[in-house]
Amino acid sequence: MQISRLVLATMCALTLTAPAFAQNPNRRSPRRPRNPTKTATAGRTALPVRAVLASWLDDADTLDPGRVGIGLSVGRWSALDGGESDAPAVDVSIGIVRGLQLSASLPYYRAAYSDGFRSSGLGDSYFVAKVRLIDPHTHRVGVSISPTLEVLSQNAVSDTTLGLSRANVALPISIEIDRDQFRAYGTAGYFSRGAVTVGGALERALTPRVTVLGTVSYSHTTHPPRTSDLVDLSPFRTDAAGGLQVMLTPAITVSGSLGRTISRLDQNGARLTATAAISILTGRSKPVP
Repeated sequence: MQISRLVLATMCALTLTAPAFAQNPNRRSPRRPRNPTKTATAGRTALPVRAVLASWLDDADTLDPGRVGIGLSVGRWSALDGGESDAPAVDVSIGIVRGLQLSASLPYYRAAYSDGFRSSGLGDSYFVAKVRLIDPHTHRVGVSISPTLEVLSQNAVSDTTLGLSRANVALPISIEIDRDQFRAYGTAGYFSRGAVTVGGALERALTPRVTVLGTVSYSHTTHPPRTSDLVDLSPFRTDAAGGLQVMLTPAITVSGSLGRTISRLDQNGARLTATAAISILTGRSKPVP
């Protein structure tokens, strides 16, 4: 039985979700996957973490046709002068045909900072069509591409000096190597609002139900702000995180992660990120001709 895997720990208050199962007696039961980890929800004008930079990390697998993954998560981003919580964040993924998965990510955020800034509402949302080009289960290296529509929150575009559009596109490309006791995967991506990202992850199965993982991501803006109060902040950021995921049943997985910025720590970085999630897999696999 193939388990089209699930739930990667996110690095910043974002959703984790569940993907799929399918029957295949010729394959071992791989570890659970996840949907992409995306760092970009609503941030205030004075905090460009979500508005200027962006990061993305995913594997190369997709849900089997007919499978539906639903993820609910809560997350916390702590900066030098305040922070933001995403609660709840909802992810839904659907396997359409073999090698094609559609996903949507919708977080509700609450932000508060020491200068008195307060904000809440629907955060940055993502709508993804993930295409598996090379199956990681049948090849040494798997490859996928994930054309994405990014819809920024009203708050993220409130600083007109940044020149951000509400709707943007992104093109992440992911690779994956899957072995008996570990998986390695990485993503490189471009965002039309002027950001590039590259990241990698390593997973190791401790038991058939418990997996640990570590992630590192680098993000860089290709259009540093020159006319706003963000001009003195670093145009790049490097983050690291560690996480644990536990498969409670074949259809339910829980996970958690902790991380922080490991590059220069200014308002563009995080002293701490924390997430907790539950992912539920449902639906039946459609026969694949």
